[in-house]
Amino acid sequence: MSFLSNVKYFLQNLWEFKWFLWKNRWWDYTYIYIMLKYKLEADIKYYEKHSITVEADKIVYEIQEVLSILNKLINTTEIGEEERLKTQLFYDLKKNIRNWWD
Repeated sequence: MSFLSNVKYFLQNLWEFKWFLWKNRWWDYTYIYIMLKYKLEADIKYYEKHSITVEADKIVYEIQEVLSILNKLINTTEIGEEERLKTQLFYDLKKNIRNWWD
């Protein structure tokens, strides 16, 4: 990829994620979950619009399951529940992530 293409994508990404960059605080790991949630929601829209694979419906379902966990994780205040949700989140990501973006 050329330098100019990289600059173009950088500026597009900067505009796309301006809200996140504005609100992000380095000491709050919740923003990692919020960014992942945003990315996965965008991916669902992409899969639903373009059906780029025969497994698009399955992938959308898997991502929706992870989004459900992320929503709970972002909003939980109980440490035990947070640990359970993190374990499930990272298990599901490890199991599926290569199928979603490869």
